[in-house]
Order: sequence, then structure tokens, then C-alpha cells
Amino acid sequence: MKKTLISVIFLIFSLTVFGNYTVTQGANVKLSEKELKANNTEIENRVKTVFDINSYSTEEVKSIIWREYPLLTSSSAEEADVFINYIKSLFTNTRYEIKRINYTDSNTAKLTLAVSIPNLDELSADEKQAEIEKKVEKKFTEKTGITYSALEKDNKLMKKYESLLITFYMETSSEEIKNIKTYNKEETVYTMKKNGNVWNFENNAVNFFGG
Repeated sequence: MKKTLISVIFLIFSLTVFGNYTVTQGANVKLSEKELKANNTEIENRVKTVFDINSYSTEEVKSIIWREYPLLTSSSAEEADVFINYIKSLFTNTRYEIKRINYTDSNTAKLTLAVSIPNLDELSADEKQAEIEKKVEKKFTEKTGITYSALEKDNKLMKKYESLLITFYMETSSEEIKNIKTYNKEETVYTMKKNGNVWNFENNAVNFFGG
């Protein structure tokens, strides 16, 4: 479930980094240099608003996730907060780069974004999982006074602390994301429309809370 959720929402959030990108116009588009500069700036600002997780409140992040996976609303407040922190950690370490803005008319642009998202498979490696489990065990024993070996021998005790163990696992995984060395990369093309001086994504599902 975790990987499925990540794959669904990884295009929602990230810190956005802009370098040099290509700006082109269709054959019948005659935007001046001043107009292009203004449009580019507005598009950059819109992308930052939509894709930067830090532009959303915790409640807005929850709302987006709960909208996609309503069954998660049954999670405890503590579990929800830990999961939100996991998402924030992941997308704080994810980067989008504008590669190209192609104006197909004066009020329409094709925006090409390159995304680099931490490769979560690194956390699934046996060696890394063993390291995470060790940290989880340490946190659990410090919190409860119960050793992990004792917990494994008692099914009722394991059931009682299952939620706490999941919380510690997500918390520890969040801490490990910043140490991931490899990234999955791909490019996505979005259509953006201008209304007045405001640029929005044509697909309203991408616009989220931003007006």
C-alpha cells in the first residue's frame, strides 16, 4: 500500500528547483520579450505553489491524502502525523526542474517538468531493512521497557503494540530518506492556461488548493 500511495501522489509535492530552461513559441505566436518574461515568472510561481509541499498546511496535506485513500482516515492522530512527516521528508528531497515552456498560443503553454524522486527501493534492501529494524527496536524498548525478543514471543503483546511499531517504522524510514543516494527520473508534460494574469494547470486535479 505504501508504494502504491507514493506512486499516486509523487507528482503532487516537492521542493521545486528552476535552472535554465528552453522557451519556445508556436509559429503563429508573437509574444514580446516582456510578455514572455512576465508569463515565465507567473508559470514558475504557479508551479512552486502547487508542487512545493511547504506551501501546504498539515491539514491540506492530510486532505489530499485522505481524498485519495479514505480508509486512512481511520488512523490515529499520532499515526497520521508520522505519515504526514514521512511524505514531507520524501518530497522535501524530491526535485522538479522546468525543462521547457512552449507557448502554443498567447494563453496556452506546454510545460515540461523533469522530476527526480528518491529511489525508495534503497530502503527495501536487506541491509537497510536490518538497520531500520534495529533502530525501531531501540525506540520501542526505550518507550515501553519491553525487549523486542519478548514482544515476538507474545502474540497478544505484539497486537497491542502493533500501531506503535508501525509509527516507529514510518518515523525511522522518514529519517533515512535523506540518505538515499539514487533517484528515479522522468519528464512530464502539462498544459497550462492563462486567465487574466493567472496561469493554472488545465487539469484541475493538479491545481489542488491554490486559486
